[in-house]
Amino acid sequence: MVVDKSGNVYVTGYTRNSVFNPTDEDFLTIKYNSSGILEWSRTYDGPDWNNHSEDRAYALVVDDSGNVYVTGYSQNTGGFITLNYLTIKYNSLGDTLWTRRYSGNFILDISYSIALDDSNNVYVTGYGLTCDSCEDYVTIKYNTYGDLQWNRNFDGLVHGADIAYPINVDKNGNVYVTGYSRSFGNEHVAATIKYDRNGIEKWRVSYDSTTGFEIEVDDSGNVYIGGNTYRDGNFLLLIKYDSSGVQKWVKQIPGAIRDLVKDDSGHIYVAGSVVNGQGYDYLTIKFNSNGDSLWTRRYDAAFHSSDDAASIAVDKNNNVYVTGSSDRSLFYHQFATIKYSPLGTQQWVINYSLLTFGDNKAVKIKVDTLNNIIVSGYSVNSSGYTDFVTIKYSPITDVSNLQNLLQDSFELNQNYPNPFNPITTIGYMVKSKSEIKITVYNSLGKLVARLVNKIQEPGRYETTFKASNLSSGIYFYNLEINGSIFNKKKLLLIK
Repeated sequence: MVVDKSGNVYVTGYTRNSVFNPTDEDFLTIKYNSSGILEWSRTYDGPDWNNHSEDRAYALVVDDSGNVYVTGYSQNTGGFITLNYLTIKYNSLGDTLWTRRYSGNFILDISYSIALDDSNNVYVTGYGLTCDSCEDYVTIKYNTYGDLQWNRNFDGLVHGADIAYPINVDKNGNVYVTGYSRSFGNEHVAATIKYDRNGIEKWRVSYDSTTGFEIEVDDSGNVYIGGNTYRDGNFLLLIKYDSSGVQKWVKQIPGAIRDLVKDDSGHIYVAGSVVNGQGYDYLTIKFNSNGDSLWTRRYDAAFHSSDDAASIAVDKNNNVYVTGSSDRSLFYHQFATIKYSPLGTQQWVINYSLLTFGDNKAVKIKVDTLNNIIVSGYSVNSSGYTDFVTIKYSPITDVSNLQNLLQDSFELNQNYPNPFNPITTIGYMVKSKSEIKITVYNSLGKLVARLVNKIQEPGRYETTFKASNLSSGIYFYNLEINGSIFNKKKLLLIK
């Protein structure tokens, strides 16, 4: 999803034409005006192979004139199935200006990402498959008229699977791609490449046991890679390289990355998911340009199961918005969108479900020039099929319409991390203005810490327990409301 400077909203993906043939799919691209009125929708059905072509769009961008560029893959004709990169340019009225296929002598070519430079040259990246587990990064530049300017392949050290995911272009027209590259011993690295505007490789760097899923570039040419690493567990990874490809710092945090953005002040924001013992919580972190974590927030909805963040955005006032999917039962998810202040204070949470019994997944969030919030995703309709869903919220949302700001009951969340050494965080929910106490006891019932002892207004809160002077062992913490114990949980200190 993309929002242009006039507030028009663009969404792309694919639509299935037959319930009997799961590969009979077409590109689907939609434009709404700022009021949510459908301006146009366009499909692309590639050359038929046995009358059923598989065509999937994965990404789009919009230039300052309102031209729309979409990329993905399309099934080609032939004696056996092949897939090609497919990139389409539409004008602001939805008329097709050009369509380009790229095969590069590969069996399969799948484009995942697209970017523009200041001259509206078009860059796409993904991978091409030559044999079983023999993929290469494939990065292409077209000019604004659709003429191929250059194409570059990257084949890693062991000539195995090399798959590029995101692409970015800086203000000087330099191009950056990252992804996954097979290494020795069945290991893999996050291989990041910088090309200049002419396709000349300027540098290539890698980070072990990692897949790069997100990439941002600042005005100084510093590159931020967001990825997941599986070395010694599952961790979210944030890497900073300078404009010469020199690694400046690496941050590793338990969890998995979903999205990465930067603001005009050089702050980096990460959205991801982290295990909560029963499922997942949203994980949102704000970093400065030196890699210092300014704040970290988790979101665990009332069902305490799977809350999976998908996308993050920042408005011009540095408010932070995160969306994704949150369990509302054992079987169904709902959109869950959260606003944090620049200091990380939760402002509101709002949910969306198309039906009482039906699944819903938010995929992307954007903020327009007026700080309106736009969320896109999909929902299962009453016929059991999936619909695109796009929602626009005003910057000041009526609290009476919000869901999950006040839950049906108070909550005491499991501390994280757990086990811990020596600091852990405890989250809790206050339903109504109350006297709140949170206390910690050892296994003999002796009080060892008073963490909270005050009257608090409704909302979600976090408190920190520092156990530097305590020995390893099992401890318990209580949430007390107006003099009565509401809930008790166990935590484990290991030194």
